Amino acid sequence: MKKIALVAMLSAVVATPALADNTGTFYGALDVGSASYSDINAGGGVTANLPSTNAVRITGGYQIDKHIGIEASYIDLGNSTMMASALGVSIPAGTFTSSGFGAAIIGTLPLNETFSVTGKIGYNAIKATAKPSAMLIAAGAPAAGSSNTNNNASFGLGIKYNLNSSFAVRASSKDFGTLSTKSAARVS
Repeated sequence: MKKIALVAMLSAVVATPALADNTGTFYGALDVGSASYSDINAGGGVTANLPSTNAVRITGGYQIDKHIGIEASYIDLGNSTMMASALGVSIPAGTFTSSGFGAAIIGTLPLNETFSVTGKIGYNAIKATAKPSAMLIAAGAPAAGSSNTNNNASFGLGIKYNLNSSFAVRASSKDFGTLSTKSAARVS
């Protein structure tokens, strides 16, 4: 059973050093937001629906200069209950979880002393796991479910508002590529 998901994450609040010119500064961030999935193919003419989940990313970074930084992150895209539809009937199909690690180069374009535009390009290794519901197991689905570590390029865009010289708030969207529980695919 192949499952492909498209994931988007919106970072809501993060504490990082404001980048007026914090060259050579280490920083930490906590991103919270929502992960949404789409384009899910459960195989055999069955499509699945995954509701949006809460997502968290914990990041450590280093600001190389005013415009370039590097980040490493732990990413948890949450747990979701899969609902499968076949012949117009919707049934609980199981659970889908995804989490992993990522690294990125982040570019910052200051618009003024307060606002900046950011862009990221990086790499993620995210493990996606699908476990079937008891109803599907009774119908013959493998009880073990399936999982796969997905190695994908990622990219994102955002804005940042400097609260003071030590803290900033940023909002961003990041494409994680395709997640699959059996074979590598593209997540966004």
